[in-house]
Amino acid sequence: MLRYSLIILIFLCFKNGYGQSEEIYRLTFSDKSNFKITTALGNKQPSQIYIINTTEPFYSKRFWLDGINLKSAKVLDEIKDDEHHPYHNVYLFKDEKLNSKFSDEEKKYLSAKAKLTKPKKINLKGTNYSTIKLSSEIKTFYFKTSEPIFSNDRQYAFINFTAFSSKSKNEENYFSDTCVIYKRTNGKGWKKSGIVDRLIL
Repeated sequence: MLRYSLIILIFLCFKNGYGQSEEIYRLTFSDKSNFKITTALGNKQPSQIYIINTTEPFYSKRFWLDGINLKSAKVLDEIKDDEHHPYHNVYLFKDEKLNSKFSDEEKKYLSAKAKLTKPKKINLKGTNYSTIKLSSEIKTFYFKTSEPIFSNDRQYAFINFTAFSSKSKNEENYFSDTCVIYKRTNGKGWKKSGIVDRLIL
């Protein structure tokens, strides 16, 4: 009886986690405001979002930068002119408002979770988005996404996606990088809490 109860509990936990990930995917790709950055440089925002059907690993430096004391004014002064430093182009918590919501322990936890992410097959479909197998089929924008990462208390969710364009000036066709942050509302649904965009030129 105990073994049966444990199996049911594990199944329910797996199902709940899977369901939350599916909800984050739905919220992210059905919300047109998450793709405003694609209008940069005179481009037209795509009406249909095409997502490669294999996820990308989540970049761990989004959450924590090992070996860098970001509480030191001297360190921040030393890196302020290095535009390629992870602090400037990927680190989420340089935003003070966002930074105040997370302890260093939580940032390390999120970074560790990100390091564990591996490419995974996904199958997404909504009114304005769907997964595809081949990027060569798309002549405008297509996207690669991470799987969602949840904070230790399951009150925040993060998802990262990259836009690719055949008109991009770099060899890999990278156009932009976006991280969307969601917060749980009353312990039930999810609401967008923030978005961080970056053009990749």
